[in-house]
Formats: sequence, C-alpha cells, structure tokens
Amino acid sequence: MNQDTLNHTPADLTRWGSTAHDRRRFGEGVKLVRLLLILVGLFAAVLLAEAAAASSIRLHEQAGATDDRVTLQQVAELEGETAKQLGDVVVLTLRPNQDTAELTLAQVREALAGAEINWARLTLRGFTTCRITRTPSEKPVTVEKEPAAAVNPSRPINADDPTKLEELIRRHLAGLLGVAAEDLVLDYRPRDLEKLRQTAVVGRFEIEPLNRAILGRTTLRIRRHEGVDVTESLLVSVQVSRRVMGLVAKQELRKGQSVPADAVALREVVVDDDRALPLTERALVAGQTAAVTLEEGEVVYPRHLRAAVLIKRGEVIKVATIAGGLVVRASAVALEDGGDGDVIAARNQNSRQRLAVRVTGPREATLIESDPDTRQDKELAQR
Repeated sequence: MNQDTLNHTPADLTRWGSTAHDRRRFGEGVKLVRLLLILVGLFAAVLLAEAAAASSIRLHEQAGATDDRVTLQQVAELEGETAKQLGDVVVLTLRPNQDTAELTLAQVREALAGAEINWARLTLRGFTTCRITRTPSEKPVTVEKEPAAAVNPSRPINADDPTKLEELIRRHLAGLLGVAAEDLVLDYRPRDLEKLRQTAVVGRFEIEPLNRAILGRTTLRIRRHEGVDVTESLLVSVQVSRRVMGLVAKQELRKGQSVPADAVALREVVVDDDRALPLTERALVAGQTAAVTLEEGEVVYPRHLRAAVLIKRGEVIKVATIAGGLVVRASAVALEDGGDGDVIAARNQNSRQRLAVRVTGPREATLIESDPDTRQDKELAQR
C-alpha cells in the first residue's frame, strides 16, 4: 500500500467522498436545468407558431368598389398571412348597371370554398352583411371651354362656369365621384398650385386621373388643346378627400372596452378612401367592443369595432342541438373567441369531436354541424 495513503486520516477520506458526491449532484442539476430550458424553448416555439398561423377575415359594414369584380380585400379586414393571401379572391360580381349590392358572410364563405382553405387556421367574422357602393370609374373626360374673346363662340359663356383650372379640376373630380363639388377637399403641392391658377376659359382641357382610385393621393394628367394641337401638358399630384357624415369618439375608448351609444356622436368628417366609410348609426356601435384604442375625436370605422366576446377560447360552453322538437344540450370546449352570431369551432368533451357552433349568449351556442373542415354547404353557417 502506498505510504501516502497510509498517512491519510479518516477525516481526509470523508472529505474526498463528500466532494465527489457534491460534484455528481451538481452535474445532475446542470443537466436538469438544460432540460427545462429546452422544454421552455419548445413551448415558446409552439406558441409562436400558433400565433403566426392564426388568421382572420372580418367583414366590413360598408365598402366601395370601382369595378364589377369585388375582391375580398375591398370588403374585409385581413389579419394574418393566410387571410392576406386571399385578398384578390373575387367574392361578388356587380351587374353593369348595378350601383349597390349587399354581400353576406355566407356568400364570402361560398366564394372562398374553392380556395382549399384550412378553416382550423382561419376565422371568418364581422358584420353579417356588407353594403357595397360602386364608385364611378375614372375615365378621361374632355372639358371644352370656348375663348372668352371669341367673336362667335359656339355656345355662350355662363356666369357660373369655372374660370380657373383648379376649379375645373374640382368639378371634374366631383362628377367622377358622384358628389357635390363643395364636398371635395383638394390639397395640392405648392409648386402644382401655381400651375392651376391659370385661366380655364381659353382652350379645352383633357383631365385624366392616372390612379385606379380617385380618393387619396392621386396624379392627374392635364392637357390643354387649341384646335387640333396640344399646347400644354401637366402632371399634377393632389390629395383628394371628401366630406361625409360619420361617427366620432366623444371620449377615449380603450381596446377591449364595451362602447356605449352615448360615447360617439355624428359629425361631418373628411375621408380619403371610399372602400372604408365611417359608421353613421349609433345603434350599430352600442354594445360593440373596441378592437383598438380610439382617441377623443377620432373617426369610428367598422374595423375599429368587434362584437362583444360572449365566449372565450378554452371556456366550457353549453351547446344546444334541436332534434325532433327536442333540445339536447352537451358540454364542449370553445376553440376560439366569439361574439353574438359568430360561428366558432368547439370540441365535444365526451366524444372529442370537432363542432361548428353559433354563439347565442354567454357560454351558450347552438350546433351548426359536427365537422366544419369538411362541410360542403358553408353558407348554412351564416344564414
């Protein structure tokens, strides 16, 4: 036996054994911490993936269309990648002489039926019906003005005829939009405004909007004709807005807050997008939930509100089924939030079967069908 070993005392041997044991315990602790960190990372990744996958389509109450073919992005607010990829889907086709139409949630579902949508990752909600108004198409119109000093003008010069190019443009744009000229608000750049203060009495002018939508920032091509010659050509940028009646917030409305009817007032407001007009009826606002925080005086649009949440994701709800005059109720777990009239997904607690249910009250719903992912007649869910 080694002489050094013989010289060690029992206390030395005990200390060495304790140190080795502590090292093993420390190593096991490090492994446990690493395992916990890996599990937390995986859990966070799953949550982020679910959040990224969640998409929703929220139908507006009112919308505008400049073409016969009305697309999803014109009538609804799209959230999430899946929903935004469907923005160009045509959900309604207007007849040539049709100026207004109504689009229901059922029609939207039917239009999306051929898009191979995974409805488990997409929610369709919002107003049951969207009223669509056609805005006149932007066609170049030639406005003829005879010289004021002409000896024999082809027609008389009226006292109310515009004498400046700026006013001529205002009347032309008002005619395209189908509104009164005094309801338009035009904001030109200073360098363009100088060009538009020239006389509009001599010659004839061709005014052509170069953008698809007139409201908002648009560019106008203006040509002055004298006889068969184009004597001047201008490109002018202008911000086009119009005055309309709309609801505004009388006080700050926080996100998630229930909106009382007296929290909004009807006032004249200025808008620059006909595809999303402000709400005008307080009855449509009362009881709704603010989807975003609105400051005092801010205009209230359909996208700012959502139906009050009566069922929250993860809650146990009562689902009523009507069969042969009898009402049978069963328990299910809500798989998403829903307001009054919304169709949401739920799962039967006993059979684990996936259900499509319509929200009827707090934690209450009626059965639509048992498998929303494979249903063919999707409009039944929103009639």
